[in-house]
Amino acid sequence: MHILVTGGTGLIGRHLIPRLQLLGHQVSVVTRDVAAARACRSGPDWRSSRTSIAWMR
Repeated sequence: MHILVTGGTGLIGRHLIPRLQLLGHQVSVVTRDVAAARACRSGPDWRSSRTSIAWMR
């Protein structure tokens, strides 16, 4: 299953992501802190991409 985690470098996200990966899930992460995301990365399939999110009303 492909799972999107927001707040991936926060208290819950940084513990949740490795567990999901161990269970065989593909994980995508949304975070404001790219440097922290790089420090938390694990596995050979890690890659980053920079984007903006706009909220529509």
